[in-house]
Amino acid sequence: MVSCEATRVQGSVETLGKHGRDVGLARGFLKLAAGKRPRWPTTGYAQAEDDDWAGYKYERAEILEFVRREKITGFATIAGDRHSFRAGVLSPSLPPKRFEPVGVEFVVGSISAPGMCEGLEYNIAKDSPLRGVYLYQTAGESRVQPAINFSVMHGVRASLALERSGDVQQALEERNGEVSPHLSFVDGGGYGCAVVYAKTEELEVEFVCIPRPLERSESADGGPLAYRVAHRVKFVGAGDSAAAGANEVRGNPAPSCVNLEQARLAPG
Repeated sequence: MVSCEATRVQGSVETLGKHGRDVGLARGFLKLAAGKRPRWPTTGYAQAEDDDWAGYKYERAEILEFVRREKITGFATIAGDRHSFRAGVLSPSLPPKRFEPVGVEFVVGSISAPGMCEGLEYNIAKDSPLRGVYLYQTAGESRVQPAINFSVMHGVRASLALERSGDVQQALEERNGEVSPHLSFVDGGGYGCAVVYAKTEELEVEFVCIPRPLERSESADGGPLAYRVAHRVKFVGAGDSAAAGANEVRGNPAPSCVNLEQARLAPG
């Protein structure tokens, strides 16, 4: 963790430009739709996790407000410890409050440690009314897919539509655009590593995802890949409300992992 005290050191502003973190700053939210599911007790959203910086919203906002106030450009964080892949922009607050991104973040999946989706697969009963919020399985497929990607990026209504139809494009018609305007990529079931290419004006982070490592690969190349997806961000000048250019995604990830409202798919 970076302490709030450290962010107050004016002479160290430049060192905050690009840095690594043990846990991420970007947050995920959920809200259950009305219907046969358990009644949602509030008009707001639930935070999807709280064992990282998302659980320290005031301290988190203080750091990001410092970045905004001091007009620090090229601010990017590379994090882990979420056992998933995630990419997006960082803002001190989200709609309906002020949404003003001041930087970007990339969270990297674990290489072999079990992740949330693996745990959910073995702990949520198949007849649970909440299963479709976290997992889905299309007809004829043996593999269970992480629906939590959809829930976090597009809303619970979209993930339940995905459970019914198994069609990503059809399910997207039920998306809630207010849920996660800050996230462009989420793979809650991803394993692997990341390769980072950093320049003054541009940052590229390539997620290298492998199939669930249930057994050791004996091949010299380390075994098969699930996908390689590169996120490319061009930094802009101080005072620009975007703080970073459009997130460009290249590769072949599952369609449920990419938020096309916030990212652009590029060839290659």
